[in-house]
Amino acid sequence: MRTWSRLLELGRFWGVDHFPRPTLKSLSISQERSTAAGIWGLIMLTAFGGLICATAIVAQFRTLKTQIAGLKTELAGMQRKLAKLEAGAVATPPDRTEITGSLAAPLLKLNRDEIQTIRDFIKVAPPPLGATPEIKLGDILPDFALSSVPEPIMDKLPKLKGARFTVDQNRATVIVAPGSNRVDVIINPK
Repeated sequence: MRTWSRLLELGRFWGVDHFPRPTLKSLSISQERSTAAGIWGLIMLTAFGGLICATAIVAQFRTLKTQIAGLKTELAGMQRKLAKLEAGAVATPPDRTEITGSLAAPLLKLNRDEIQTIRDFIKVAPPPLGATPEIKLGDILPDFALSSVPEPIMDKLPKLKGARFTVDQNRATVIVAPGSNRVDVIINPK
């Protein structure tokens, strides 16, 4: 308070008699100005926040667009690889021996003793009721369906070295000669 009074005294010394007192009109004008400034400040703050949000959304869209383009490129490469694999699978002959018109002579023949030896080593459960054979002599089987003949059988029957086998749905043991995918022997279950 003393500071103001000293300033007022100094003002009088320099020739200033009084400070104008604020009137009701000047107070209302300053209130209107401060309210308008507050509203404009709020509008500017809202616009600035909206601009920041819009920038973030645009950045996200650009990132997603880049990721989608990368995935499309990767998918196209995978489709090319798949087409090559499919073309290779179609171009590979199913068997080195060709069957023309009638069945070609089997590459592998087994007698009763040899068949019994195989039955002794490869045990299969009895077939389910109503099971019908799906594999016939001369059919071509895919590589993934065949397994190597067990070593003990190859030791007793050397002509089966390199042969492969599978078991049919009706529990028949199917044997394929070495280097072939054609069914040469079918041993029906007992």
